[in-house]
Amino acid sequence: MHLITPVVVGVALLLSAPAFGGEVCDYAGQTDYSGVAHVRAEISPGQGETQVRVALRFTAKMMIVFRVEYLAEEISFWRSGELARLAVNTRYLVDNRIIRQQWDYFDRGRDGIAAYRVQGKRGDDFRKKYPAFFHYWSPSTFGENWLNDYQSAVPERRPDLDLKNQAIPAGLRSPLAFAFYWIRTLRPASQTVPLFLPGNKHQSRIDLSIPAPASEPQSGERRWHIPIHLNAPKTLANSEAWISATQQLQQIAFSGRNDSGTGSGLIREVKCEQQ
Repeated sequence: MHLITPVVVGVALLLSAPAFGGEVCDYAGQTDYSGVAHVRAEISPGQGETQVRVALRFTAKMMIVFRVEYLAEEISFWRSGELARLAVNTRYLVDNRIIRQQWDYFDRGRDGIAAYRVQGKRGDDFRKKYPAFFHYWSPSTFGENWLNDYQSAVPERRPDLDLKNQAIPAGLRSPLAFAFYWIRTLRPASQTVPLFLPGNKHQSRIDLSIPAPASEPQSGERRWHIPIHLNAPKTLANSEAWISATQQLQQIAFSGRNDSGTGSGLIREVKCEQQ
């Protein structure tokens, strides 16, 4: 997993094409390590709350022979521009063998964001521990609506993954929701965006220092450059996102490195449909 971290960071944090109304957008691209990425972003405005669901499928070959698959789904709920709830499902497979799967839920309350987790590495153990939730163990269920059945699993309370109130500034974003929704609301100037890193007990938040975008006067296109610095694992990544005058993503390019390797790639919009 560490070898593809720069690529995953680039894909997960730096794609950018959210919608201000209901919209479903598909993206596809290629990366180093013969990597292929597919992303679907669904924006569902509701009465008093907006849901942003982003599903990422990434496959690559490590050391030529090992097929690595990384699946990540983020479902976030927003009220008056602030994060209210967040659900994250991640799955990591090598040569179709499950290495790790987890389902995290983060609920914002008076004291901050409280974390819960369901996780497993072996199917038999998962069935015994979470019999009512076992249906979702199969990777073929990725993308199904697991959140409605989450409480039946009796998830484990995880205080080590909490984010306390004092660490929650106004405008806190989750990675994929920022990438596919909130980035289009940024004013065209340098600024800092606080980003929640759900499930990372070593570094639960980072602040993105984003310079003013470069603008193309004739087309109205904006190009954002976003540097990312992670401490655990120590990773340096950069991305450039091209946003059209109509606030649609045209393409993104990203690169990154850590002690385990480097990665880069290019992703383009395939289609966007209003709902």
